[in-house]
Amino acid sequence: MALCGQKELPAQSLYIMLNNEDLIIKFVSQQEFGQVFLPLISKSLACGVPKLQILALSKVQSIYEKIDYTLFKSQVMPRVLQVLDTAKDLTLKLEVFVTLKTTMKIIDAQTLRTDVMKALERLRARETDPKVCMRMLETYEEIAKILGPEEVGQKILPGIIPMLITG
Repeated sequence: MALCGQKELPAQSLYIMLNNEDLIIKFVSQQEFGQVFLPLISKSLACGVPKLQILALSKVQSIYEKIDYTLFKSQVMPRVLQVLDTAKDLTLKLEVFVTLKTTMKIIDAQTLRTDVMKALERLRARETDPKVCMRMLETYEEIAKILGPEEVGQKILPGIIPMLITG
């Protein structure tokens, strides 16, 4: 527990702890996990090292149902969207989309409207890679299923039509 609370944590230690997080979650309470190990995931997402960020994203995909939604919304989701904004690595961007698609079923509509849609708009303005654009369209499709036709017509379609008509 003391190792998790350190401000400076060696990357290799962080990687090993994240890699074994599924084992750790079995032995600690949900509250203790949220207080101690969830910040490790947040640190990993914010560290700027693609290998650690990809591992952290895969852990988010496996634990999102086991943690309190308010913790997920306040600690994890902003970091995931920050990775989407700052990632240079293609594999990392694609992993963020996989994480978004996996966790989409628990994200509330208001968070989708405000945080997720704005992050996708920022990415859409600067991204030209076909793989990322296809994943973005898949994500918009999942969001559309949750938000409904009115939101699709007003917020999603005006932004993605230019993507559909370019090469």
